[in-house]
Amino acid sequence: MFEYWQDAGARKKSGGKKKSSSKVGTTKRLSNGAVGTYKRVNGKTVFRITKGMSPAAFKKKVSSKRGKRTRMTPRAAKMAMTRYYNKRHSSPRARAIAIGRDMCGANKPVTASTKYRRSPLAYDFRGLDDGSNCAHSPTRRRRKMSPKAKAVLVARLAKGRAKAARKSPRKSPKRKSPKRKSGRGKR
Repeated sequence: MFEYWQDAGARKKSGGKKKSSSKVGTTKRLSNGAVGTYKRVNGKTVFRITKGMSPAAFKKKVSSKRGKRTRMTPRAAKMAMTRYYNKRHSSPRARAIAIGRDMCGANKPVTASTKYRRSPLAYDFRGLDDGSNCAHSPTRRRRKMSPKAKAVLVARLAKGRAKAARKSPRKSPKRKSPKRKSGRGKR
């Protein structure tokens, strides 16, 4: 004798044809601005996104979830910079040279946010490595090119452009390599 739970789902219910979903073909707009449509795939009714949300809405949504970057304290910035240079320079001398170069260079964007933690080399932290702690005047920008060096560079670039202009009309799309003769020699 079977209990009701042993027989659950064993017998198929007698039914006719499956009723097709009335949702198929309908379009629905989601709260984030994306648009989707109900479709039949392998006998199942599924919802597929046909158009995503607008880039502005996406950016707003992501930034609201991520939140604003928080400010870093000078102590946290100092720790981040030390950790960064300790990982990249095993020699104390090389490390001191790199840190000195970073401390006396004021040619990077100054920030106080946590993005400094990710890459202290790409940013300067106000009061730490923005050139304010440097014994001599900090480097503000790269050295200007001398007029003679600039003239040489311009001439070289012009020569390259002229060479490229001469070459381009001669190129053909289907260029065959020359056939080689099989001259193996006598054995």
